[in-house]
Amino acid sequence: MEARLSLAAMKGQVLRFTGVVDRFGSFESVDGKVMTVCIRDLKLFKRNRKVTPDHWWFRWRQEWAELYIKAGDEVCFTSKVKRQRKGMQPHQGNVVAFQKNPLRTAFGPGHEVRDLTVIKRKK
Repeated sequence: MEARLSLAAMKGQVLRFTGVVDRFGSFESVDGKVMTVCIRDLKLFKRNRKVTPDHWWFRWRQEWAELYIKAGDEVCFTSKVKRQRKGMQPHQGNVVAFQKNPLRTAFGPGHEVRDLTVIKRKK
C-alpha cells in the first residue's frame, strides 16, 4: 500500500486535487454564520496519490454553489497549499466544542479554489 503524501511538505505549491463531497456544515463567526463543505478522500490529480490530511473543510463560496454539488459528487479543483488554523474557537462560552476540537495548525488546500469542476455526480 502506498503511503499518503504530506501536504506540509508541499507548502506554497499550487496543485490540482480531487475529492468527494462528504457533507455540509457551518460555524458562527463575528460576522455571522459561515457555511462550509467538507471534501474527503483528497488526492493529487496528476499522481492519483492520497494526501494527508485526507479531508478538508472549505468555506461555501459562489464557485461551490454554482455547481449545485451534493454529498457523494466527485470534484476536481486547483488550490495553493497553505498553513492554516483548524478546529474550533470558543464562541460565546462554548468551551465544550473547543475541548472536542481545539485549535491547531495544519497544512492543506487554501480556501480560494480555482477551476472547480464536478468529475462525477452521485447517482
